[in-house]
Amino acid sequence: MVCKITDFGRAVEADIDGTFVETEKIQLAVRWTAVEGLSTNKRLFSMKSDVWSFGVLMWEILTLGSKPYENMSNNTIMEEVIGGLRLPKPQNCSNELYTVMNACWHSTPDSRPSFESLAGNLDNVISSNQQSVDTSSFDDGEEYLGLDGFRR
Repeated sequence: MVCKITDFGRAVEADIDGTFVETEKIQLAVRWTAVEGLSTNKRLFSMKSDVWSFGVLMWEILTLGSKPYENMSNNTIMEEVIGGLRLPKPQNCSNELYTVMNACWHSTPDSRPSFESLAGNLDNVISSNQQSVDTSSFDDGEEYLGLDGFRR
C-alpha cells in the first residue's frame, strides 16, 4: 500500500542548467512525456519535464489508476499532445485541483510551476476547506477515508 514513483531507468547526468538532451535512441514513456520530450527534432528533458509527468501522475491517482490517453496509440498521443491535447478533468476532481494539475502541462516549460510552487498550490487547495476530491461516487465508500478522519 505504498505509492512509488520511478523514472523507469532514465536517470542521467544533466547539463549544468539541469537540462538533458537525448543523445542516443531511448524508449519514451510517451503518456507521461512533456511536449519538449516528444519533439522529434530535439528531445529535451529537465525538472520542468518532471513537473509535466507529475501532473500526469496526479491525474492517474485521481482516476484511480486509469491509463492516460487510454485508447490512443503512442504516435497519436505524440501528435495530439504536441498539438495541444491535454488530459481531461477527472470526474471526481475539483476545478481548483484540476487548475493545479493542468498548470503542469503548459506547452512552454518555463511557464510550468516549480515543484516548490506546486507544493504550495496543493497545500492551498487542501487547506481551503473545500472538497477537492469527491469520493462519494466510488464503490461503497468503505475503501476511502476522508483526511479529517485519518489518524496515525
